[in-house]
Amino acid sequence: MKQRTETSTVAIYKSDITGIESANPKDKELIEWADSNPQVWRIVRENRSKAFGRKSSDHYGWARAREGDSAACILGRVQTLHKAKHPDKYALARGTSFWDWRIKFTLEHYYEKDFQGGFFQQWDGRYDRGCCNLDFTVGTLDDVVKHFIEWCNTVLRYDTYAIKIDKKIYKRFKEDPILVEDVPFVLGKSRKDDPHRPPTLIEGSVEACMKSIKVSLPKI
Repeated sequence: MKQRTETSTVAIYKSDITGIESANPKDKELIEWADSNPQVWRIVRENRSKAFGRKSSDHYGWARAREGDSAACILGRVQTLHKAKHPDKYALARGTSFWDWRIKFTLEHYYEKDFQGGFFQQWDGRYDRGCCNLDFTVGTLDDVVKHFIEWCNTVLRYDTYAIKIDKKIYKRFKEDPILVEDVPFVLGKSRKDDPHRPPTLIEGSVEACMKSIKVSLPKI
C-alpha cells in the first residue's frame, strides 16, 4: 500500500463588520451584500423589525431557532432579506410590487428612532382577511396602511371595513355590524400590559353574532 498526503486550501469568507465567517461559497455574496448594507446585520439579529427581524416568520424555522446566534442561522436570515431584495437571483416570481416596497421600506427606515413593526390585518365586516407583518414609523404609518390596503385590494378583493395592527383597530373605513374587537391601536403600547387584551364583542351577544352569520348554536 502506498500513502499520499495532499494539502488543500479552503477559502473562508468573513464579514468586515460582524466577524461572521463561512467556508460556503454561496455565503460569499450574502456577506458582501450585508457588509454593503450594514443595517442588514442589525435587522436579522434584533427584534425591532416585525417583517424581517430575528423572530420573523419569513425566516426558515431553523434560522430563528433557540440557537439562532450561530453563523449559519444568522446567514440564513440574511438570505431571507437578500431573496426579498433580489428575487431574480433566486428565480422567484413577484405577483405585485408590494413585496419590493416591503423590503425597501425596512432597509431604508431601520435606523430611525421610532422604527417598529406590527401584524396588519384587513377586516371585511365579518372576518379578518388579508394579513402581513409590516414595519413602520409614526410618520409613515398611514402610508404603510395605504400600501397594505392596495395589496389586499389587488390580491384578495374583499371590502375593507377596518385595519387592525396587532389585533387592535387602527383605522375604520365603514360602519361595522360585527366588530369583534374595538380596542384602539396605540403606538408604543404593549399588548401584554393592555387590560383589554381579550377580544370582546361590542354589539350584541355571542348568540346574536352567530345568528347573523347563519350558524345555529346547540341548545344546552
